[in-house]
Amino acid sequence: MRITPLLFAFSMLLQAEAQITIDNTTYSTSQLVSDILIPSGSGTIISNVNFRGCLNVSNRYQAGYFSTNTSTQSQMGMSSGIVLSTGNTADIPLSLGTNPGSVSQMSRNYTSGSAGEIRSSNPASGQDADADNLIAPENYYNAAILEFDFVPVTTFVEFKYVFGSEEYDDVSGSAFGINYNCSGYNDKFAFLLSGPGITGGQGYQNDAINIARLSNNSEVGINSVNNGNVGSSGGSPSASKCLATNGSWTNGTPTPEFNGFIDGTELNGNTNILTATYASLIAGQTYHIRLLIADAKDGAYDSVVYLEESSFITTPTNLPTELASFQGDCDNQGVNITWSTESEKDNAFFEIEHSTDGERFNLINTTNGMINSQEPTHYHMEHNMAAIGVNYYLLSQTDLDGTKNILKTISVNNTCNNSTMMTSYYNQRDNLLNLRLGNPLRNYSVYLYNSVGQLIQYNSDTTTFESQEINIPLIKSVSPGIYHIKLTTKDSQYNSKILIK
Repeated sequence: MRITPLLFAFSMLLQAEAQITIDNTTYSTSQLVSDILIPSGSGTIISNVNFRGCLNVSNRYQAGYFSTNTSTQSQMGMSSGIVLSTGNTADIPLSLGTNPGSVSQMSRNYTSGSAGEIRSSNPASGQDADADNLIAPENYYNAAILEFDFVPVTTFVEFKYVFGSEEYDDVSGSAFGINYNCSGYNDKFAFLLSGPGITGGQGYQNDAINIARLSNNSEVGINSVNNGNVGSSGGSPSASKCLATNGSWTNGTPTPEFNGFIDGTELNGNTNILTATYASLIAGQTYHIRLLIADAKDGAYDSVVYLEESSFITTPTNLPTELASFQGDCDNQGVNITWSTESEKDNAFFEIEHSTDGERFNLINTTNGMINSQEPTHYHMEHNMAAIGVNYYLLSQTDLDGTKNILKTISVNNTCNNSTMMTSYYNQRDNLLNLRLGNPLRNYSVYLYNSVGQLIQYNSDTTTFESQEINIPLIKSVSPGIYHIKLTTKDSQYNSKILIK
């Protein structure tokens, strides 16, 4: 469908005043899914796209396309995508620099019987069992539902979204300000996934599972994610109503996922970008997903959900290399280093660097990564040249494109070797290292390292003569500083530090 000149002119006027543009007419609901939500060339097969809700009811729409720029884009974190609303999507834009609580609220309560309108008090054809289950025990109003079948390329699906609402605390300080946090006006949305192998057990149709979750597995709505301030609107708000939906909610503290209002948009509050993920699909099988948002308790004060363009993927391309552990323990050979990952993405190799002062590091190990993996992977190395005392190890990971990521730094106190068996000092006049041992030995090797672990000199003796004192001539002058001496035999290892002035 092409944009008419009148609509195009209106769109340009709206864009001049705000930095979010809403387009309700260019794309059909099928195109919103196939051309906008699904990335081109992804291989994911889409079919049976259907929308339930109000479209072009007195030129008002509950679904459309959005694009952002300037401060709106930077605060939302999305440049374009699909928007679903319990009201009219064209009401979302607001002039930049305007506090949404200082202007008329976004509140489009579709009257009962409006074409496509979904609410609990409608006849059966205008109701929805999943909306009823999501909003219970309150009545639901003005639901918008976009659903479709898809065939995943792998066992994985994810997409990104932002939830916003006028029910949130408007923080305007206005005498007419509203705040419905922790009340019965708990607008919510759900992403309901059903199909082979899925047993939701949550009361939704087709035994679907709701994959719109916070990091602590709470469903997403007004009461579960907000700025932590109990409302004064909506009957009898109380902290207990927020705690009932999110056990980690803290009175007076914003939930980690809450973002506040976004400049250039009408909603009083929004979440940060959240990710809906499910990783136990069967590749090549057909699944169904319903994207559902609804008002709770009444149809006033609207809510929206933004779905990022091209974010619906069924290959795990956005999973980073996730470090599970990195640790070291001393043993009789030096320091035993282990690390493991939960998953890896485009991971070419790991590097381990060593230091004795925590500031100057030297590369001591390179280990190939798994490239891409969704399974736990374990790695190991033995650092035989570890100094007696505290050693520092830095683990980094390099992507296939050459990007290097520092993962973690640890310290290990190497006290396992019997360092009291050897003492050392530097004879400056003769430029000698003098090593004294608790036991006679023969057939030994001596390594001299600087403070960053670089080998400065190596000496060995294969004679059968046993001695408790060894003098090692330095083959070249060395700079003042602390050096690590390591002496090894077939059966033993000795370590010591020396200060050369």
